[in-house]
Amino acid sequence: YLQRSKLQSGLAGSTDVLNVKIDKDKIPELVNKKGYFPAYHMNKKYWITMTLDETLSDDEIFSLIEESHSYTVPKSKKK
Repeated sequence: YLQRSKLQSGLAGSTDVLNVKIDKDKIPELVNKKGYFPAYHMNKKYWITMTLDETLSDDEIFSLIEESHSYTVPKSKKK
């Protein structure tokens, strides 16, 4: 739960948000779309913040969660 003004100056109200780690090449395109912002309290080179306020479809959200999971789950050690 976050005040929208923390994401972008001039926005009113509050929303739930989710930070996800994604391919850094996707970030410039996504932050120009509604519902996506440079990461809040994370490294903006690899992370974005998504609003969870019906702006984005469930499919978009779940797809980026899966991608983020692939970047953040530790790789198993080779034996």
